[in-house]
Amino acid sequence: MTAIDKELDNIKELFISMMELVRKQLQRSRTALLEHNSRLAGEILINELKVNELELTIEKACEQTIALHQPVATDLRFILAVFKAVSELERLADHVEGIARVLIDKEVPFNRDTLNNLQTESMFKQSVKMFDDIICSLNDQDTELARSVFKRDKFLNKAFRRSTASILEQLKDETTDSSELLRLFQILYRLERIGDLLTNVAELIIFYIEAVIIKHQKKGRKIEKKMKELKDCQEQKNDDNSK
Repeated sequence: MTAIDKELDNIKELFISMMELVRKQLQRSRTALLEHNSRLAGEILINELKVNELELTIEKACEQTIALHQPVATDLRFILAVFKAVSELERLADHVEGIARVLIDKEVPFNRDTLNNLQTESMFKQSVKMFDDIICSLNDQDTELARSVFKRDKFLNKAFRRSTASILEQLKDETTDSSELLRLFQILYRLERIGDLLTNVAELIIFYIEAVIIKHQKKGRKIEKKMKELKDCQEQKNDDNSK
């Protein structure tokens, strides 16, 4: 095995370790939600430091490998893909941390019927499966498996749109627990963003293996519009209650 092969193997091992760590963080947030476990949510905040450390370690390894070995073709694509992907994973981990903070601040469990109606657990399951598909696609060099992530992301997008519409409708009812719904919206929004970031990682895996650049449509403006609608609805409800 050549020196550069050893470096590439090390980078791959670190990259997979980071993916598995962030996946575990996401799985913990799901468990913390369903079990109303603030201790578990607190562990997510602590482990966020490990995610940041891994990101820096991998970026440094990529930079050193390029500087010392001047890789080309597939090797260079791999390093470039990993270098960009770890940034996406770090942003993803920030969203998981955001979910954990919502759970820590919640004094009572979320209503289970509301969770089911808003497809919360289904969105968590799809997100975790996206992680599994990406890790397997990298290990097996399987771009079809990487592309399966796109379909799961579409499910998350549709579920998020339906859930947001349902939340907006429920907020019109003065008897609705608006605080719980808005907290759930924060969680659902972050799950939707997690799906987008995992899609970015899947695209980078495909770029590395096939030397093909795939760009998917950004949905930022639509999400911002939904968030504004929720804010306006809540402000209107507060104004009505103060009269």
